[in-house]
Amino acid sequence: MIMNTNTMIQYAQQFAYDRVKSIFSLYILLLVTRKSNCRPWKT
Repeated sequence: MIMNTNTMIQYAQQFAYDRVKSIFSLYILLLVTRKSNCRPWKT
């Protein structure tokens, strides 16, 4: 299957964008959980 360079570049950009988005959301989730863990639960 032969694709032209334009669609290949578009596909690569979309793939990289999805990867970065998922990694970024995971990082934010980790930060939020760490912050809540640092906070004392008992008042």
